[in-house]
Amino acid sequence: FKDSLYNLISMIKNLGSPHLFVTLSCDETNWPEVAMMLSGCKYDEGIDKLKEPNWKNDVKHDPVLVIKHVEKRLNALFKYVIDNEKWLPLGAPVEDFFIRREFQQRGSIHFHILLWLKDFPDINDFGQREKLLDYINNTICTSLPDAESDPELFELVSRYQIHKHSKMYCIRKCSRCRFGFPFPPCGKTHFKASIGCQNIPHSGSFYVTKRSNRDGYVNSYNPVILRHWRGNMDIQIVNSAYGAAMYCAYYLNKAESDSLKQDLTNLISNVFKNEQNLNAQRRLFKIGSCVLRNRQMGSHEAGIKVTGNDYVTMSRKVVKLNTMEPGDRYRKVKKFCEIRDLDENSTDIFEKNLYDYYLARPACLENVSFFQFAQWYELSEPTKSGRGAERLKLLKYDKYIKKRSKTEAIIRTPFFVKSSEKYYYNLLILLLPHRDECELKDGFDDAKKAFIAKRDK
Repeated sequence: FKDSLYNLISMIKNLGSPHLFVTLSCDETNWPEVAMMLSGCKYDEGIDKLKEPNWKNDVKHDPVLVIKHVEKRLNALFKYVIDNEKWLPLGAPVEDFFIRREFQQRGSIHFHILLWLKDFPDINDFGQREKLLDYINNTICTSLPDAESDPELFELVSRYQIHKHSKMYCIRKCSRCRFGFPFPPCGKTHFKASIGCQNIPHSGSFYVTKRSNRDGYVNSYNPVILRHWRGNMDIQIVNSAYGAAMYCAYYLNKAESDSLKQDLTNLISNVFKNEQNLNAQRRLFKIGSCVLRNRQMGSHEAGIKVTGNDYVTMSRKVVKLNTMEPGDRYRKVKKFCEIRDLDENSTDIFEKNLYDYYLARPACLENVSFFQFAQWYELSEPTKSGRGAERLKLLKYDKYIKKRSKTEAIIRTPFFVKSSEKYYYNLLILLLPHRDECELKDGFDDAKKAFIAKRDK
């Protein structure tokens, strides 16, 4: 999960702040489609099936099929509703996404989703504030629909979007709801003074939506998405990249419970202090056994593992680049059989990596930086008949590269303290086109001076 968090932070660095944060919860015990799937019946028969007292046992006994249905339902929601040009319920097409699957109280699955939209109003641009208010009014709803004019939406909002206080969930340490319910009535949507502020808490909202006296407990929803998903949802505009990263660090990518962490801490301390005679294999076995004994996993989470789905999915591939200085850089050693066949004086003991391929890039990519190369190019199979123009031969190796067909990859680099020597060396290796690493600081004592002198090239 920490690896996924770093991928997300890299995504924010590459693409900017996400625009929307959406949470979707499942109501699999009230979805007729699930009954149809589990029982092999028709839709109307599925609705009747939900009324049976033992229906929930069927859902519990076959979590794999339930998870398959939920995943297909989410994919269909994106394909046929959210990205449908006829509706565009979010006001614009989705360009990128980050989805985290979580299991509340080790129970039913729900999705935390960050979305990047096309041509979204800039929060920090005062000239687009009115446009952003119009967007909120057209996309996010916090009112209870009229029961006579729209009975279907009224029933959905009443069932899924009315907040109910819980001591285990929202009222933990004090009598006030940590989500702020009930909200006071508001005549029109407006911004708070904190809009664009980088230091507000991750849970802070920078706008107030229109509500009447009866709407104090209505949670934010999008009418079109709610009609098709038919389960609890929440939708919020992200205030800043800082807020999004803080939220994800705090909650979105949280891993195991504190009890498991404490048990592991105690075991590791005991193994290394009191059982020093154990070899590495036995120590790892004890640690693994502790995880298996204490790891809590609900049936839906087991279904995710069995079906091979990931906890996290992203719209783009992440490419990790090691841009440390040469003395701090790690490399993968070749297999023993390959090293054995080398000349006895050879030092070529490392596997080739993306940076090696960059230095051997074709002449047509002479002015391409390492960052651009990693974004747009990847290794490919040798040239095939009729497809030669799509692949480029590397200069020094019998390998080919090709340009990515759709979108560029997300580039992830190590974290460096800003303005440090390593930070500027990282910028040089990423942004300055070169054929030999020695060229980066050529003529300069340190990376900072070299970067300042060469940054306009």
